[in-house]
Amino acid sequence: MALSNRDRTLIVGLGAGLFGFAGWFFWLSPTAAAIDHQQQRIQELDQTLTMLTKRQALLAATSHEITSNPDAVKLLTLGAPATSDIQNLLASLDAMATTGGLRLASVQPSNSADHPTEVTLTVSVTGTFSAVRAFVGAVEQNVRPLVIQALSLASGASGSGSTLVTATINLGATTASAPVAQRVSGGGGAGAKR
Repeated sequence: MALSNRDRTLIVGLGAGLFGFAGWFFWLSPTAAAIDHQQQRIQELDQTLTMLTKRQALLAATSHEITSNPDAVKLLTLGAPATSDIQNLLASLDAMATTGGLRLASVQPSNSADHPTEVTLTVSVTGTFSAVRAFVGAVEQNVRPLVIQALSLASGASGSGSTLVTATINLGATTASAPVAQRVSGGGGAGAKR
């Protein structure tokens, strides 16, 4: 049986259609899945970009706020110094003791090999119990975060009609760089015996 031209054209057209559908199914279908995946990835990246843009704006505002307020920068520097800044810490402790009417008997800084950015100070102060209590409160409220690791009290001699107390306090302070341990006692500077 001979096929007419019209039948041949119809068969060729159907064959081409089936071939086209099979090509779409095997070639375009995986491409469509890849496109969907890429669209999801683009949405995720857009969300990340939006979040980062907001953070950048917040950082710029914070940076402007900090740089326009030098007192805040100084306060941050005092609270979290880049170095151990032992001299300023000793001067601060000496001022707190003197203000409270205490005698700063000795200060001994040291650091640990396990925690190179942490300095420990052993501070001894002598005065009335209420003055020692006020000193401990001042240490806790200090602009530079100090952690009272240990506190011991010992009664001493009487002076000015009241019993004197000697407090030995172990303080911990964190810095951004490793401190150099040095013993400070005697002499005329901060932390000196009086």
